[in-house]
Amino acid sequence: MFTVVPRAGTAPGTYPLRAEAIVGAQTSDRTEQVLTYPHIQTHRILPEAEVQVRVLDLRVAPVRVGYVMGSGDQVPDAIKRMGLEVTMLDADQLASGDLARFDTIVVGIRASEARPDFVASHGVCWPTCGMAGR
Repeated sequence: MFTVVPRAGTAPGTYPLRAEAIVGAQTSDRTEQVLTYPHIQTHRILPEAEVQVRVLDLRVAPVRVGYVMGSGDQVPDAIKRMGLEVTMLDADQLASGDLARFDTIVVGIRASEARPDFVASHGVCWPTCGMAGR
């Protein structure tokens, strides 16, 4: 895995990105896709290691974000990459119902399954915390 960062001043648009691995004297510009199903033989497909990447001129309002973590959740990191501060909401903060200091509350995927404290506070917090209807 690797991270790609466009040069400062790169115009918004779609760009092809190709990967190449060099090991010793060998070079590879292919990726491997494995097709495995119980009812067929395993097949390996080796397409070129190329993707289309998009450069965006992304601008977001400076909002205060409260976040209820779910499971397998990478959204807080994405919000931070947009330049926003994210406050992770714990059980005590949810139970208090005092979330009015936030402009928005984001609830992570499967938070209702992974966070019994979120479910328990749901009826107490949302109608009284000043966030209803936002």
